[in-house]
Amino acid sequence: MLHYSNVGQTETKHIKVDASSLHAYQTLFEMPLRSEVPLLFFARYWQAFELFQPFVGAEVMLVETTLHQTKPLFCDQPIEATLTFKSAKQIKSFERFQFELMLNETNVIQQTFVRRHTI
Repeated sequence: MLHYSNVGQTETKHIKVDASSLHAYQTLFEMPLRSEVPLLFFARYWQAFELFQPFVGAEVMLVETTLHQTKPLFCDQPIEATLTFKSAKQIKSFERFQFELMLNETNVIQQTFVRRHTI
């Protein structure tokens, strides 16, 4: 079984949403152009966190996403984002990783990834 010493660790960053990137995202997904930021838009920032760097460029597959939004987030407001490495678990020939991104202490994106374990 693999051991990850950074499970449970968190990292916080302050995010400023670029309006042109938001509008490109909204256009791509045929959403109305608004200043309210869809929660899934923030998944694009995970690679900016050092905690997520071991997974950037790795062959991982996203298998589950859970969203919990209690307050809308807007393009012109400061966003405090805290990424937490929730768990890492060996399941047969796969590794499962769970990360959680909390935005302004109220909104949460939790995503589960898997990758095939190589010997």
